[in-house]
Amino acid sequence: MNSSKYGYLFVSPFFIFLFCFSLVPILFTLFVSFMNWDQFENMHFIGLKNYIDVLQGGLFFKSLYNTLLIMAISLPVSLVLSLGLAFLINEKMTKMSSFFRTAFFLPYITTPVAVGVLFSLLFNYQLGFINILLQKSGLLGEPIYWMAKPVYVVSIVALIVVWKSFGYNMILYLAGLQTIPHELYEAAEIDGANLWRRFLAITLPMLRPISLFVIVTTVIWGLQIFDEPALLMVGTDSSSSISNTLGGPEKSVYTLVSYVYEEGFVLFRPGRSAAVAYLMTLVIVVASWMSIRFVNRGQKA
Repeated sequence: MNSSKYGYLFVSPFFIFLFCFSLVPILFTLFVSFMNWDQFENMHFIGLKNYIDVLQGGLFFKSLYNTLLIMAISLPVSLVLSLGLAFLINEKMTKMSSFFRTAFFLPYITTPVAVGVLFSLLFNYQLGFINILLQKSGLLGEPIYWMAKPVYVVSIVALIVVWKSFGYNMILYLAGLQTIPHELYEAAEIDGANLWRRFLAITLPMLRPISLFVIVTTVIWGLQIFDEPALLMVGTDSSSSISNTLGGPEKSVYTLVSYVYEEGFVLFRPGRSAAVAYLMTLVIVVASWMSIRFVNRGQKA
């Protein structure tokens, strides 16, 4: 009995921190979403008005569309690239696997500030490496102002998402590939199955749990993207601020978290900001559920 009491004592700090810094803020945010609050003393219950105002305002659906568009572009590319590289490293580059795993994983742990500055420099109008490379190769006559057109900015943000996520996903796929018994491939090869057939019949089905985890976590992370597009638009201009450049041209990269940030920290409307946050949570839950259903389609319950 005494040992069990000591056990509760040792695990209690985790639950105390979880309660204070996770559960309480979550419940307080839900409470605030039903209030009209000026962040000082005046707090009045207004029911679902914040949610109604957000849904009728138009910006919520604009931010939702932008977020889903970025995810629709980046997610398939990230999955194909990460799985392809993992398969290639596992089959052909086993001697240098440690180097490639480290090199491809580095973007995942790169800070958002560094990512924003890096891609701002790459796509700079006058001195950017991309413009210089395209001009030197003869593919471009005049430099392109990448940050001026929505299609360019969305593509760059999608590229950032792919660049940051594929290394982490590749590590997961590589770990999954190394758990597949080689006997399965040998038996399939004896039966006359080529490399592509073995990949479709053995590799993909065996990697289904990994694919489920990768897709769901990438969707959750992608729907919360904010730092990269916000800092990309600020770039290296010290005179600019996130609030001034938020969303980019025509608000093309104005994401769901951008809406939460603007309502809470620019317009100082915490009630609406909390309402947007909970609507975003609902979107993430639905998107995760759809991802699980998509990956597990055709499987028996």
